[in-house]
Amino acid sequence: MKTKFSLLIALLFVAFSFAQTEKEKVITTVNKNTIQGHIYFLADDLLKGRETGTAENKIAALYLANTLRSYGVKPNPLTGTFYQDVQLLKVDPPKGITLSTAGKEVK
Repeated sequence: MKTKFSLLIALLFVAFSFAQTEKEKVITTVNKNTIQGHIYFLADDLLKGRETGTAENKIAALYLANTLRSYGVKPNPLTGTFYQDVQLLKVDPPKGITLSTAGKEVK
């Protein structure tokens, strides 16, 4: 019985010391300045708003994927990437519109 109890205590000690190591890793890796740096880069005018389908959007996606990779985050095991394909339909706005009320056109 003493052996089982000692083994349980030893396993708990190892588990908690591992968790502490992970917590310390996060604390030393992620801080206010790091987060601000990511926000400033992604919000910079250089990326021109990161509109869907643009080169700037692809730069932002690559930046985020590489940042996740640097933190040790694993990509999606099914695709092997950090990206998710989403089908979008592009719709061009009408060339002109008119507004009318009670049969009268408003300009």
